[in-house]
Amino acid sequence: MRNILMIAYYYPPLGGAGVQRTLKFSKFLSKMGYNISVLTVLNDSNTIKDDSMTLEVIDGIKVYRAKQGKYISLSSNISKNKESKLYIRHDNLSSDKSVNIKIKNVIKNIFKKIYANINIPDDKISWRKDAVRLGLEIIHQNSIDIIYSTSGPYTSHLIAYELKRKTNLKWIADFRDQWVSNPFVKYMFIPKEINKYLERKVIEKSDRVISVSKPIIDDFINRYEKIDKNKFSVITNGYDEEDFNDYDINKKIDKFIITYNGTIYGKRSPKNFLKAVDSLIIDHKIDKKNIIIQFVGQLGNDGKREIQEFVYKYNDKVELIEYLPHKQSIKQLERSSALLLIIEGGEGSEGIYTGKVFEYIRSGRFIIGIVPEGVAKNLIQETNTGMCCSPNSIKEIAEVINTAYKIWLNEGRPLNINWNEVKKYERENIAKQLSIIIKNL
Repeated sequence: MRNILMIAYYYPPLGGAGVQRTLKFSKFLSKMGYNISVLTVLNDSNTIKDDSMTLEVIDGIKVYRAKQGKYISLSSNISKNKESKLYIRHDNLSSDKSVNIKIKNVIKNIFKKIYANINIPDDKISWRKDAVRLGLEIIHQNSIDIIYSTSGPYTSHLIAYELKRKTNLKWIADFRDQWVSNPFVKYMFIPKEINKYLERKVIEKSDRVISVSKPIIDDFINRYEKIDKNKFSVITNGYDEEDFNDYDINKKIDKFIITYNGTIYGKRSPKNFLKAVDSLIIDHKIDKKNIIIQFVGQLGNDGKREIQEFVYKYNDKVELIEYLPHKQSIKQLERSSALLLIIEGGEGSEGIYTGKVFEYIRSGRFIIGIVPEGVAKNLIQETNTGMCCSPNSIKEIAEVINTAYKIWLNEGRPLNINWNEVKKYERENIAKQLSIIIKNL
């Protein structure tokens, strides 16, 4: 069987959604008989850790760690925010303080933009030098046949590019997010041109390009018209059935618990969701004694302030739970009545699934999908695992929440989940799609 080098910055013991794709690919490809070597980072003190996922790295997978230089992570203000509590707003909160907060946010956003344009292609670039050195050693020691790299960070692809250039091995470039076309990254002119150049090198030099959603692949095909369309493929994320081994899908929940599992930051806002809940309580469509809202994961400052406004009015209705190890986060789904998915609208949003949506559809819980038109909405509708509504319509959001509430009260028709459609997204089946690409190289 063939020997594969997988280049992934995010790999256990690092935690978060970015780890899952490579972890599960390496797991199931190894079970299929492939010899897997993983090249990841040695030192990262800013990213959340999840030691439980280290246990999922099965015997036989060789893991190598390359050093990176020191860097400042702007995301650390989310993951390491010491102010984990929500503070009740007082009516005498000065307008000066509110203005100061807005000024600080403007300054912070300007700094983030400058920072993003100084570090090209990203703030992990200092990992590249040692990773290329170590990658060459791995290739020679383990007789590697194929290189697989995944982004973000895009530095992973630059490492693979150098290894491809030096060895001429077959190379699969995997994009979990867009690069130059990423609508959430605002490049200045010169940095954007440099990133365009780097992206083109990766697309042209790699032997196959895969991504998690069709809109991302379509964007590549449209911008690289001269490249054979057959070079590009969609391989979505998924869920691992083994993660649900002790999951009780029929567990009775005494309260109407809505759980959001993941990070809230940037444009991803719970504001309209909370306004919809407020309207349902005011209109007596939901008894406030019954409802609990849980946010599991990291909160950015903007999201925290929006939740704080709701807590000011309903101080015992919101629970904040810090990042949970992956298996525990699955159990948190089990203890929920409904699951909240929020994807902000706007350019590029049609191609966003989020990693958690695949575990959501397997959970059997009602998904409240506050999502724009796109792949996430299509997935929820095709699997019949919930209902979707516009992120901009509080009325639509309230209607979906109320539907989930009635089902919890046994006053509404339960979901008729299309389990055959759900099972298409088992990680083992997803890994088989990658295996087909590998075999054809």
